[in-house]
Amino acid sequence: MGVEDHEMREGEVPKRFCTSCGAPLAPGQRFCTNCGAPVPEAAPAEPAEADESTAQPEQPEQEEPAEQEGPAEPTEPEDGEEPADAEVTEVLPADGGPGEPEPEGEGAMPDATDVLPEPEAAPETAPAPEGEGTKRGIPKRAIIIAAAAVAAVVIAVAGWYLLYHDWSPATCTEPETCTICGRARAEALGHDWERATCTEPRTCARCGETDGEPLGHDVGEWEVVTEATCTQQGERRGTCTRCGEELSETIDKVDHTPGDWQVTTDVTVTSSGDVIDGEESRTCTACGAVVETRPYTMELTVSQANALRSAASYLDFTHFSHSGLVDQLEFEGYSTEDATFAADHCGADWNEQAAGKAQDYLDFMGFSRQGLIDQLMFEGFTYEQAVYGVDAVGL
Repeated sequence: MGVEDHEMREGEVPKRFCTSCGAPLAPGQRFCTNCGAPVPEAAPAEPAEADESTAQPEQPEQEEPAEQEGPAEPTEPEDGEEPADAEVTEVLPADGGPGEPEPEGEGAMPDATDVLPEPEAAPETAPAPEGEGTKRGIPKRAIIIAAAAVAAVVIAVAGWYLLYHDWSPATCTEPETCTICGRARAEALGHDWERATCTEPRTCARCGETDGEPLGHDVGEWEVVTEATCTQQGERRGTCTRCGEELSETIDKVDHTPGDWQVTTDVTVTSSGDVIDGEESRTCTACGAVVETRPYTMELTVSQANALRSAASYLDFTHFSHSGLVDQLEFEGYSTEDATFAADHCGADWNEQAAGKAQDYLDFMGFSRQGLIDQLMFEGFTYEQAVYGVDAVGL
């Protein structure tokens, strides 16, 4: 049902209301102007019986139409013509049954289109009976509105994505770029290089990127403050011709100046002729520091080996000074060179030999301190060795 008819009071023109939204309908109206629901054709209705027991609930009072001077007289149809159908309004009888058409004549109700004024704002009406409005489902107008809203949202989103851009600023290496879609426009700015200095490389003033190396200071002439040696660094000062900075630098040590090789530890030859290596070194001629060492050894001749063997035998028997041992070996027939070589490399401690010789003399006879020193020097010991020997025996 699209339209609900309400009870008509005596002398009142029947009205119809939309069953979907309750808005009043004008005669001949095919669609509800409020919700868009279709209005079905009205069926002929019988006059309502004034039965209070079956009367419908009162509807809000509506303005009564203006009274006319008299009912319109029906026109007589010509012979052979069908009488024109008069506009019939549907009246809801009190008992809820089908309505009857109004009788023609003096008691007939006037045509609603002639007496009803233009509809005003729809008054509040009672809600449609339960189940009546829901049979039609969602109204077409609501569907259209919802579809239009969805389409508007889709269009707005698509337009925002396609037409709106959020441009990030261009950089030295990247152009302006949209943070939404990634589109780029124009070109990158390129670097704004500042010239290199003595201490800084070429640098972009916009992004801080560097390129190349610093130029370094350029000192025209250095002034030596302290000369460098082989044991300490020196110092020099100067002024940069590019930036004017006062500079100070250290001067590296100079290399040592090595001298000749010298034997620092002589070889030792055992009584059996075996040679134990010694050591030789070179010292710096400027500072005296030892700059290099190496093992020192020698190859013995047969005569040297025999002289060494004889020297060892004599030292096992008694005590000798260096010169006394050389004289004894020469007395045995060795050359001065072989005798001296044997005395140099026999491994004797000449201070201890002097102490031993002093004790030998005291075992044989008595001596004063000075007399014993003189006797030891006569045997070929040096004064220092003789004093050491006398001190060793307690004189």
